[in-house]
Amino acid sequence: MDRTLSPPVEHASRAGSYLPKLPFAGLFKAGFKVACLLVGVTLCVVQILPLDAAGSKPYEQKHAGLSYRSFWRSIRPHHVPTAIAGSLAQMKDDEFDFDWDDEEYDGGNAADDEQSTDAESDGDPDALTMTKQDSTNAFNVNEKSYVSTTQNARQSEQDFPTSSTSGFSNFGNVGTPAWARPGRGEAAPEPPAPVNSSSGQGPEPAFGALRRSIDASAPESMYTRAVETAPATNFLGVGYDSIKGNPIGDPDMMVDPGLRSPIIVFSFQQDPDGVTNDLNYLQPLGAFTRPFSACRQSENVNELDTLSDYQKVLSVDAALHGGDSLGINSFSGSTGYKEFAQDVSSKANKSFMLKTYCIRYEAGLAQTDSFKWNYTLAFDDAVAHLPVTFDGNERDTPCSVQQWRADHMADGCQQTNIPIWMAFIEQFGTHYTARLYAGGKMTYQVTMKSSDVKALKKKGVDVKAEVKLMLGAFSAGASSQVKTNQDSASQLRSLNVEKEALVIGGKPPADVSDPKAIAAWANSVDALPMPVKLELLPLQNLLPEDKREAFTHAVTYYSKAFGMSAMDVQSLEGTARSIQDVLKDVTQIAWAGAPPGYARCPREQVVLFGFAMRFNFKVTIGNNLANYHIAPCTAGREKCDGIGAEEAAGDDERIYMACGPEVVNEFYQVVAETEAGENVAVATCPEDTVIAFGFGISIGTGFYSSENTQVEPCTAGQTRCTKARTSNTVKSYVWMVCAEKSFPGIAQLNNIAEVGTRGKANSRMKNTDGIVNVSCGADERTLLGLALEVHTHMPSVRKAFKVCTHDSNSCALNGAGEQLTVLYVDRHALFGWALCGRRHEEKSHVASDISKGA
Repeated sequence: MDRTLSPPVEHASRAGSYLPKLPFAGLFKAGFKVACLLVGVTLCVVQILPLDAAGSKPYEQKHAGLSYRSFWRSIRPHHVPTAIAGSLAQMKDDEFDFDWDDEEYDGGNAADDEQSTDAESDGDPDALTMTKQDSTNAFNVNEKSYVSTTQNARQSEQDFPTSSTSGFSNFGNVGTPAWARPGRGEAAPEPPAPVNSSSGQGPEPAFGALRRSIDASAPESMYTRAVETAPATNFLGVGYDSIKGNPIGDPDMMVDPGLRSPIIVFSFQQDPDGVTNDLNYLQPLGAFTRPFSACRQSENVNELDTLSDYQKVLSVDAALHGGDSLGINSFSGSTGYKEFAQDVSSKANKSFMLKTYCIRYEAGLAQTDSFKWNYTLAFDDAVAHLPVTFDGNERDTPCSVQQWRADHMADGCQQTNIPIWMAFIEQFGTHYTARLYAGGKMTYQVTMKSSDVKALKKKGVDVKAEVKLMLGAFSAGASSQVKTNQDSASQLRSLNVEKEALVIGGKPPADVSDPKAIAAWANSVDALPMPVKLELLPLQNLLPEDKREAFTHAVTYYSKAFGMSAMDVQSLEGTARSIQDVLKDVTQIAWAGAPPGYARCPREQVVLFGFAMRFNFKVTIGNNLANYHIAPCTAGREKCDGIGAEEAAGDDERIYMACGPEVVNEFYQVVAETEAGENVAVATCPEDTVIAFGFGISIGTGFYSSENTQVEPCTAGQTRCTKARTSNTVKSYVWMVCAEKSFPGIAQLNNIAEVGTRGKANSRMKNTDGIVNVSCGADERTLLGLALEVHTHMPSVRKAFKVCTHDSNSCALNGAGEQLTVLYVDRHALFGWALCGRRHEEKSHVASDISKGA
């Protein structure tokens, strides 16, 4: 209804009256106007101040960063999916408790959004002021509905402690629908019906909307508050020396002596890629960090009988990415390893170990070949000055490992490039950290007399359980898990027991038997974390391609020069086991099956040596079998993996390996195969080693090629083994095991390889289709060996694969007698290899000069 406003009418009583003006009336009237003006200005200031607290109050500007209204306006609810919006609005201490709901409303109006922006720019108090009482606001998100419930009008000081509105590029420029901001004292209005934009386009996809909302509205407030890095990143991408390292800590330094100089330089930025998911820490680009809260004690006490046991315990805390051991002589250059070696060699003492972990952070690197890291200036400069060869790998080097150990400053060493490589490894290590857990670790080691342990076990006492009980607070709760009696516990305490505690991370407790001290240590780990578990990658991965092979040779040299070998341990014991004595305890395994396959060692044993090889004689394989390889089994693992997957019909795999109770550090496996255009496969032993055993084989490809297989033995004591291709074969392979020159008994070894029956397969002679028989000399016995049938259809003769019996005189195998082809006759061949040793080897012989003249 239209209204007409009439002009005001003067009251009759006022119109008819007249008062004379007093002298002070003008002055009073002017003063009254000034007073009214001041009151008006004051009221305006009081009215305006609450509207922009973040910009007017220094305290809120510094500590809160955003007012309630500003935080509300920094979120574009019409672009945020339900789950994301909930995570954005979840605040601490119920300062903000947005309950995003998608059941009540289903509309949104672009026009209202535009109007609300105008209202805000005009400073309309009804449009800007937020009530302190609960109110419900609804808005549309990609045709989904949400309800936002607000409880308080103030911003928590804990939410954004370091951010401010000046850091928001879009602060105050993003409109909010008017119906989503009720005025003071008003109920929330009903949302308008959905209206399409003027462009006629429908709602955009959720992921695109989310990305634009993150880029355009609130992200700066979320990501710029992350200004600190997690402590775990300090040890990520640094070098690690696998020879001198010891993950349980050095007895004197109380830290892992294997940690080396930084290698990778990280970049940081405040965006989704550079901030942790909880928005608390900066994380390196291309890496990740995350909090980790766990304190746990090992369930079992480790009983350490051998150096292999000690290495296994250390490998739990420092291993290759994927869990494999670090390789030959790992940790053997550390002080702790050498001290333990002395205890083990005496056979007089028995050691037990128990560990407790308190982990606070986890960090890791991207594991992709295409990701390129930036390196420190020191690492770049050192790599640039590395030679592409390593002089220590030469047969007649003037600086042998023995010479380096005796006097590395001698002219013979200083005139080579060996010092350059040794200095590089000393500074940057043999590996680098790719993943780690940081926090605290306490390792408790108990040493007792072997005779006391033996006596307790004879009485039926569970010594490991009693050791755990004896450790008191260190093994809190163990008494409820272990059945024991007071007599056995008192007997253990009365024995001569040495206890040692090594603590990494946190503030070391003064008394490891005090529960309060242990609790205080666990609480201090958060502020003073150290790496307690490491996953490593070979440093050669970060080197230029032309320097990687030289680095590998340098690491082998380094491990011998600074680590402990079995010969060193035997010198402590005053004994020297021959290679025959070592091999008589091995367990041989032969496995046949479809690729990829694997062979597993018996319980409590690890791989010593072996190989995996893939065959196919059914079809003709192009490129001279370029994708068909022979690979050595990794020493120290519990199994040997096959090579790749099946590539052609008829592919089949064979795995031969030897297992034992512990790794023999003096064994070095070498494989070689011909490449395109090559006729001879050449395998060469590392420096200061000679061939112990092995063989070479050449094979063909195609239906009739299996009968052309050739095999030859390697010669023990030599430094090189070769296998040439014949006219009917396309590829040659060599597999051999080298040993230290000083290893006793090498001169008494004899490798024999023979090819038996070959030609057409005969299905009428099941399991008697030909034979191969490898025989040792009259005064020799078999130590190792295998016999194998190769066939047009390799999967059909998997059972025709065996190992040679130890301590026998010969090794024989019969053909399977399989004929599967209808119009053609299958072909096959049988061959075998055996390592023979003299029955009465010379005890005093040391194979130190065998390779001379070779």
